[in-house]
Amino acid sequence: MKISCCLLVSLLLASQADARIRRSWTYLELLSVADAVVIAVPVAVEVLEEVSPLPDIATQLPDGRKEPVRGRGINTSFEIVSILRGEPLARWLILHHYQRAEAVASAINGPGLVRFDPSRSNRYLMFLKKESDVRFVPASGQTDPYLSISEISGATDDRPTGACTGLAKSASR
Repeated sequence: MKISCCLLVSLLLASQADARIRRSWTYLELLSVADAVVIAVPVAVEVLEEVSPLPDIATQLPDGRKEPVRGRGINTSFEIVSILRGEPLARWLILHHYQRAEAVASAINGPGLVRFDPSRSNRYLMFLKKESDVRFVPASGQTDPYLSISEISGATDDRPTGACTGLAKSASR
């Protein structure tokens, strides 16, 4: 009887739960779809004019309508510290990814986008797919790229030379 009462009270007090179905990736799955796996340091970020809807995600408006979540294109140039898989053509690459196109106060179940600050010496483990001759995209897709890009904490003793700081700008032309 006690359990029944507790269950009934829990159901009555429960609020609506918000959730988004998102694929969960293992390192083995990321490795199997990636054209390249690298450890790299960001050296330049370029905000593009491109605005596109992010795949498989929408915002539900108060009236019940759904609106696509739009992202603004970003090209981030990276200097490669170590190539774990694949053969990028040089010791650098350009990651094509997105940031929210509109400012959002809070995003419950929003996209898992990534942001890079070239002024810091952070290294990232990245599972990437080739998009073009010089651009790569996250292996987990553009909606939740954080699943295939992880910051590596610790050793930052040998920051790359920074010789490729103008790459993002030249790739978008």
